[in-house]
Amino acid sequence: MINKKKDIICDCEVIHAEVVEEARLKMPLEEQLYELADFFKVLGDSTRVKLM
Repeated sequence: MINKKKDIICDCEVIHAEVVEEARLKMPLEEQLYELADFFKVLGDSTRVKLM
């Protein structure tokens, strides 16, 4: 079987500083990210998910 799927490669070398800064400002605080990660760890067990 021949794979006709072409690799998608970004050839853009321009960095849009204003877009990067806007995304950086919208990122949650590090503490919030840790809390969210801990929450999803709880759901890592199928029995716990069934209880939910």
